[in-house]
Amino acid sequence: MDYMIYGRVPALYQLKQKSKAKKALREATDFLPLVAKKLIKSRH
Repeated sequence: MDYMIYGRVPALYQLKQKSKAKKALREATDFLPLVAKKLIKSRH
């Protein structure tokens, strides 16, 4: 369930906790950097 770490980012952002969302995004990209690259690709 490592992939769920990325779900925390939009959840915190929706709750208006932007600083926590930024920290969660940094942690997620440090933990699973290849997932971040896949998410920002224009074509999959």
